[in-house]
Amino acid sequence: MRIESLSLFLLVIEKGCISKAARQVYISQQGASSVIKNLEHDFGVALFDRRGNDLILTESGKRIAHEAEQVVSAYRRLQTIAALGKANGSVSDVPLRVITTPYTLHTFTPIFDAYNEALGATNALEFIEKSLFEIIREYPDLDDDAVYMINIPSFMTHISQNIGSSFKPLVTSDLMLFCRSDADYAKNKVIAKPNLKGAQIACYKEELLKRLIRNLIKDIADAEIRVQTTSLALLTKAIIEQGFVSFTDSFSVFLGGSPPTNEATVVPIIDSTKLTTGILGKSHNQQAIGFTSFLEGYFSIICADYMNRFPIIGFPVDHEQIMVTS
Repeated sequence: MRIESLSLFLLVIEKGCISKAARQVYISQQGASSVIKNLEHDFGVALFDRRGNDLILTESGKRIAHEAEQVVSAYRRLQTIAALGKANGSVSDVPLRVITTPYTLHTFTPIFDAYNEALGATNALEFIEKSLFEIIREYPDLDDDAVYMINIPSFMTHISQNIGSSFKPLVTSDLMLFCRSDADYAKNKVIAKPNLKGAQIACYKEELLKRLIRNLIKDIADAEIRVQTTSLALLTKAIIEQGFVSFTDSFSVFLGGSPPTNEATVVPIIDSTKLTTGILGKSHNQQAIGFTSFLEGYFSIICADYMNRFPIIGFPVDHEQIMVTS
């Protein structure tokens, strides 16, 4: 029995649906069903009562789920501590300044929280939020004692060429459609860009995200951004109650932060816009070096399955110019 099987079992409970859980971990519905059946075989009990499209936990399933939560949580903590061990992390009296784009701050919050928890600290990191374009304007005159985390869309080649080997990519995400669970889009396992014809889009009001969406829909007739908001609650409401569509990304889905409700779902897009998140610049600050190494360890250990499915887009890398341990 693998820890991933228990994690999937808990995800099915959370989503109330095998297909939605399968989508979040990027496996087929048939594959997810097989995992649940194998767990039932291993435990020798039925985990769910299947009543039409509804999955109801059995009494045995409830008891096993309670224990599985503790096992999975303990295992994730062990993985996080292992990632921290690679970084030789230690608590400092002064928080490390992380200068980050809005996307990174929102999406990576579970990872930042894991870092604090592994250190036994509540404020090991101090965040300063700036747009990608603000940070690029400051480059190369960056603060050597801070960590800069940015996101580069695949179509902004002028930025990647400008910063060159000073950028260390950590993870690549695909833009995904975010829509109501009963929308026509949701009937498909994947959709092609032309399927977005006429899409009425609601999006988070952030310049980089708007550029990502506009690049995705630039050749699609009648698809347009109609609603912009800085409230995630209002964004979700526009999708659920008014039938708008929006976009999220594959890494947010993997981390469990999207979609925020079972009334919505995500659908992969063929040849989608890609976004690579990583670290810009160099630092001689040992705390910054340790944090960077922690991130590398976190992705290689905890996000290994995701990294296999979404390979990092290649950027030129000079390991003498970026923050790495020697």
